[in-house]
Amino acid sequence: MVIQATAAVVGEGLVETNAWGIGYGDVQPWTDKWLDLDDARRRVEEAYALPDCEPAQLRRPILMFFRLCRELADFIEDETGLSAKAFVHSDPDLRVCDALAQVTKHRTRNNPNSMTARIATFNRTRDGQHVYIHWRQRDCEGTDDAVDLVVRCLDAWDRFIQQHSLRTPARDHLA
Repeated sequence: MVIQATAAVVGEGLVETNAWGIGYGDVQPWTDKWLDLDDARRRVEEAYALPDCEPAQLRRPILMFFRLCRELADFIEDETGLSAKAFVHSDPDLRVCDALAQVTKHRTRNNPNSMTARIATFNRTRDGQHVYIHWRQRDCEGTDDAVDLVVRCLDAWDRFIQQHSLRTPARDHLA
């Protein structure tokens, strides 16, 4: 990111700022994707907190979060050379994230050994709303609450980032 400002002297010792701007290079930095992911996390929280939320109001922010979560690996790997995609494939929660992102993007998976995942159910109970993600890989399958999976995926990325001493912009954590 490049920040530019222009200023003009308007009197002895006085400077007036005329304009400023923020420019980007040819490639978006991975830290921007990190901030996008944090924004998506906030949108999931906000949708869950709505008292009478429709399934589409929950579906969109959840799918956006998992798409951005998976894309973060591409951005980190491209910019730093670290094996972020291999990390995604080695972490059980990020594998579900990857499966949901890939199925959302491509609708199906061509490789029968690939994990698939989808939003399976929307439930509203006295305790609040829940969206469940069902995943399957060969003979294994499971179901996760979307918000629980969001938290675990962010925890996984936190471990990766700390392990590799990467610096991130500050973000809030799920309560």
